[in-house]
Amino acid sequence: MDRGYPAHSEGFMRVLITGAATPLGQALAADLSDDYKLRLSDRTLAESDHEYFRCDLDHDASTDALVQGVDTIIHQPLGAEDSAACLDACGRCTYNLLLAAMGAGVKQVILISSLDLMRAYDEDMTVSEDWRPRPSTEPAVLAIHISEFVAREFAHDKALKLLIMRLGHVVDEEQTQGQPFDPMWVETGDAVQAVRAAMSKDLPGYSIVHIQAESAKARFSVGHAKSWLGYDPQVNFTEAL
Repeated sequence: MDRGYPAHSEGFMRVLITGAATPLGQALAADLSDDYKLRLSDRTLAESDHEYFRCDLDHDASTDALVQGVDTIIHQPLGAEDSAACLDACGRCTYNLLLAAMGAGVKQVILISSLDLMRAYDEDMTVSEDWRPRPSTEPAVLAIHISEFVAREFAHDKALKLLIMRLGHVVDEEQTQGQPFDPMWVETGDAVQAVRAAMSKDLPGYSIVHIQAESAKARFSVGHAKSWLGYDPQVNFTEAL
């Protein structure tokens, strides 16, 4: 059944943000709203000044309608409550969304992933985007690995232009006060900055970029993000003495 989502607005790039009820989803909406026509979606309802629709991303007409008229999708596949639901959200639901996006002619997708996929490597290794993920069996980590695998298949079939953006642990700077130092922190505003920068690029068919802070003890390099996207992290955390 057609849910009646509004059609594409002339003169504005229309962007769909999934996982919009999350703190990162809300931060993205606040930052992008002046320059893009936003459509927000999540499994739960939330107050918003933008088009906002509750959608489970099933293989049905509601998902098909959700992506109609959309140019770019920013997809956050996590957020489910338990292990089984988390795996389902990252696997089946990501597949449903990308299949609908392909059918609707969506131009590009930015998949929000996690640098936790790379934590199994020794800390003294210079791990780049070219290295293979080494996910643990932790459900949340395994689930995001599945979402990357699903997305990669769409990109390799040239069905969609797709960017995998692996984020470190997203935090607001004030939340880190008095907390044990985490070499994978990235400030919310810097994560948003990276997404905005990616949206201004003519993405190749498939690409990966790592995003975190650039402190002296940062777990992973953001050199590629800086040179390609122009990523310029403003908050680079230091370990308390």
